[in-house]
Amino acid sequence: AKFLEKDENLRVTHESSAHEGQSEAPSIDDKVDLHFVAFAHLNGHLYELDGRKPFPINHGQTNDDAFLEDAIEVCKTFMQRDPDELRFTVVAFSKA
Repeated sequence: AKFLEKDENLRVTHESSAHEGQSEAPSIDDKVDLHFVAFAHLNGHLYELDGRKPFPINHGQTNDDAFLEDAIEVCKTFMQRDPDELRFTVVAFSKA
């Protein structure tokens, strides 16, 4: 977190984007295909955090060594739903 707080490029990019203004959030009833999902390793389990779902989804056991591979397997199931869809982005935050 300290690295992100002190990164000058990130600060400049954030300020530039912030000055562009806000976009309007879609209605809760709108079908939204593009959104963010996060994965977390907590108490030996892989959780999916999706703001469109009412609670975290437990994808089973994992550990520090297997977390990345386990998360990739879940991502693959998302991608297999529509193999022609190319709009996927993956970002990983980890200890340095």
